[in-house]
Amino acid sequence: MKSTPKKFAAVAFRIFILLSCIIAGVGSAQLPARAATLLDQSYLVSNLQSTFTSPGGFRVAETFTVGIAGTLSEIDVFLAFQGGLLTGMNILSTSGGVPTSTVLGTGTFQSIDASGKAVFTASLSVTVGEVLAIEPTANISFAGWSGHFPSTYAGGQQFVDAGSGFAATDFIGNSVASDFQTFVTTPSDTPLPTALPLFATGLGGLSWLGWRRKKKAAALAAWRSRGRPGATL
Repeated sequence: MKSTPKKFAAVAFRIFILLSCIIAGVGSAQLPARAATLLDQSYLVSNLQSTFTSPGGFRVAETFTVGIAGTLSEIDVFLAFQGGLLTGMNILSTSGGVPTSTVLGTGTFQSIDASGKAVFTASLSVTVGEVLAIEPTANISFAGWSGHFPSTYAGGQQFVDAGSGFAATDFIGNSVASDFQTFVTTPSDTPLPTALPLFATGLGGLSWLGWRRKKKAAALAAWRSRGRPGATL
């Protein structure tokens, strides 16, 4: 029969393993989710005023190619001048690289600074290589969206719709790219919880205890089957 100190040590070990599992589980469950907002696309080489109206006789959209998978969370456009307030941003799908009238999401106007940088927040899931278009809207008939021609942005360009669909030139036939930036929020890698090794150790210890107990029970059964009663675990 086991002595009292040995029984106490075995019970204490089981309690320690059980508490380790509980503490490790709680610690892992409390880990906060982390995310990072990254600059994805950026085209800032303006030397031409490209115009848009809303409402009016034409629309202007800039296409871009997504480079980071995640959530499109911010869009910035740069205005040369404006005579009123921007009201929002349409995020359009494209077909063959050309904007369509399908609105996938919208941007909410937040602010505009003295340099003409207008900030919009958005929430649209995007994938690498996806081609989208951004179309600012305003409550004014005329505004200047800074741009550059000929376009040197490889991921897209400006398109103008004067009533018959989007075309890849401005009003006088130039190939233009409008100044803009996009930001994508993506979940960052979650590090291994510091309590996870302890949790694994606890599970391993409980498994070992169970295996050891079954082994001793089998040995005791074999002992008794040979007519040697009296032994205990």
